[in-house]
Amino acid sequence: MLWLIPTIRSVWFRLSLTKSQTRTGNGDPALSQCVFCLVCCACISPVRKWSPANGRFVGICEPLLTRKPSKVTQERGKDKKNMARNTTAKGKIVRRFGSNIFGNPKYDRVLERRVTPPGDHGAKRSKETEYGKRLLEKQKLRFAYGMSETQFKNTFKKAKAMKGMTGENLLVLLERRLDNVVYRLGMASSRSQARQMVVHGHIMVNGRKVTSPSFRVKAPEVISAKKSSKSQKLVKTLLAENTHRAVPDWLALSPEKLSGEVQRLPAGADLPDIADEQLVVEFYSR
Repeated sequence: MLWLIPTIRSVWFRLSLTKSQTRTGNGDPALSQCVFCLVCCACISPVRKWSPANGRFVGICEPLLTRKPSKVTQERGKDKKNMARNTTAKGKIVRRFGSNIFGNPKYDRVLERRVTPPGDHGAKRSKETEYGKRLLEKQKLRFAYGMSETQFKNTFKKAKAMKGMTGENLLVLLERRLDNVVYRLGMASSRSQARQMVVHGHIMVNGRKVTSPSFRVKAPEVISAKKSSKSQKLVKTLLAENTHRAVPDWLALSPEKLSGEVQRLPAGADLPDIADEQLVVEFYSR
């Protein structure tokens, strides 16, 4: 019977370890076994059976003790999928930057009513440093095009690898995004709406459906609405609502066909004046 002493000691240690890890939610499923299963592990091997799903021997009592994740843990898992999505009110964003980076006239009225940045201490902001100025210009472009920091930084690296001025190359790559082109053509009221339309499959490029907002258009590609009654009706309504916005020279719109064509790549005067691109280059070159 002396050979049972180390077995019982290891059983007690594993059981205590299992309980502590189960409380924190970091327990290993391989350790979630009761005393009966652990003793059977050492004494009566036929009680344990092979589980193809787990790839190991499982005790007969283990399924009864396996804890399911709580509702809070499941909700946290859902939130992680949307971590890159910016849910900050656009009115607060334009007040923080002090300029209408989205181009919607209603934000001009917001800036006229409330000049100070958002927050309880918005009027008492400290003086910006040189780093803060460059960061602000970079954030203007990033928020205007609705990109994450990783996406924006990768775009800057591609612009830096291209020939010519890095700042101008960066603006060209941003303007060539499919969601931006849909917005420039007037098929959407904002870039966020254009992004949603692309993701939902309402937009086609050269007759093929493209669901990636970061898709870079080339000349002479044709951007059109999907050939379905729902998509056609949506684009037709949005084109009628956005007639007040001028279409850039490097794009050509055909309202009758619900499509637009990329005549050439944007350059020079075609690029928007949202932020100082040279300060953005200096920010990433520090």
